[in-house]
Amino acid sequence: MRALIALAISIAVVSGGCSWNSESAADSTQNRDADAALSQQNRAKADAPYATRFDALAAEQLDGFVESVQQSFGIPGIAIGVIDHGKVVYSKGFGVTDADNGDPVTPQTLFNLGHVTKALSGYMMASLVHDGDFKWETPMVELMPGFDATSPEVTQNLTIGDALCDCAGMPGSLMASYFIYENDSYQNAVERIKKIPRPQPTEPRRSMLMRSRNNALFSVACYAAALKRHNEEKPDAAFRDLLAERVLVPLNMASTTYMPDSRNIAFPHGVSIDETVRRIEQSPNRTITRLEPAFGVWSNVDDMLKLVQAELDSKLPENLERRKVRAVRDENRARGIAMRIHHRREQNVLVFQNDHAGYAAMIFMIPERKLGAVILANATFARFNIDLIGAKILDIALDQSSAAWLLEEATHKFQAARQTVERMIGHYWMIEPDHAWYKPLLGSYHEDLLGKITILDNGSDIILDAGEWRSRLGVRIDSSGGKSILLLDPPLAGLVLNPIFDKKKVRALELQEPNVTYMFKPDSP
Repeated sequence: MRALIALAISIAVVSGGCSWNSESAADSTQNRDADAALSQQNRAKADAPYATRFDALAAEQLDGFVESVQQSFGIPGIAIGVIDHGKVVYSKGFGVTDADNGDPVTPQTLFNLGHVTKALSGYMMASLVHDGDFKWETPMVELMPGFDATSPEVTQNLTIGDALCDCAGMPGSLMASYFIYENDSYQNAVERIKKIPRPQPTEPRRSMLMRSRNNALFSVACYAAALKRHNEEKPDAAFRDLLAERVLVPLNMASTTYMPDSRNIAFPHGVSIDETVRRIEQSPNRTITRLEPAFGVWSNVDDMLKLVQAELDSKLPENLERRKVRAVRDENRARGIAMRIHHRREQNVLVFQNDHAGYAAMIFMIPERKLGAVILANATFARFNIDLIGAKILDIALDQSSAAWLLEEATHKFQAARQTVERMIGHYWMIEPDHAWYKPLLGSYHEDLLGKITILDNGSDIILDAGEWRSRLGVRIDSSGGKSILLLDPPLAGLVLNPIFDKKKVRALELQEPNVTYMFKPDSP
């Protein structure tokens, strides 16, 4: 599994535990029932009329807070939009599209949405449920004859809602979304689903595996629905046509696309193992776009606010059904259909999030308050800082105060992380190229699912070439003195590959995820 650098880990503690929440877990549990529904008292508050608090002073406060977050953590660019009481009350860009030499970010700047693409796909699928194409509880085998999900029981019982919920207990592959690229396809995803380890027993609708996001399963459900509706042979074309027909055209999301103009995009960034912010050199038209329903859309704040407004205004039963809890992760987090449901500050908050391949994004909505926000950033590590900005928006909208001390806490953790990184480098992380150690490892390797990688020595650095991206390589040293391959640069800084030798000859490079181990084997001479 991807080994995140200490910087990201430390900031993640903030987002996972308290970035949105000004109450303790125990207090939160007292304020909601098993379905994470709003209490009667909160419903009364939600229904009460109120005036927006996003006046000029509030906008100035948000400006200052965002600038502090951006400067403190080195985020190249951020774009933010807020809807309060059903109206757009804030829309602004900060920073630049490229850390080295970029244009200013504006609300029209395009960002890759990554997993937030599911917000559009879920809205599209709800429209098909409304038209009677299928129901959320329709089994996948009825939508897609021949569907096979590793066991007869799962194959027969898995529903469309389960596939879109990311709560089927069928974990996907994070590495697949980084390594496969143009070789990925609808058919490839169908084959991957067959090979997923059999799910562990879970309590239906009330619990789920901690890691059950499966982008292949999500995408196959959307592709199958599009193919059935348009009766086409090309899944990508069918899905794009259906998304345009059901979402982009009706909502006038004219800038949202799968093929962005590189003159108006925010370029992806990540952080190297030595804390250097680097642009990730990837083709913008080919980054994480192959499983399009789960990953591939590019959009901007102005367009995504139109989707947020439509969601806030929607009274369709099919959309309201998406917001119901289907699986509970913990006392504050659950999942609906193609969305997360967080319980924060005595409110149910609908959330879509992404931190992938150089981008971070978050949409959150409180439909009862007609409140929603879009936050986009061109750095993977900004995912944790986006939570801080979301907390500040809630502070303003709900007349509360928690974001300032959260920022102070995050800054403190950031400084501690930097000290940890400094201790690791030179002791357990060797970032200077070890040409002698890497000599027997040079060459090309392949893995049946993830494809080909090459390790090469260019004279100054050792490089891993994955086709769409490259990373310098260092060495990780464990407590017993054993050495492993360490990726130094984004998008997978901190990733470890373990060489497996047979009589001093490399037999494979092992890459581990929680639910699967990949073996990259040397190509034949």
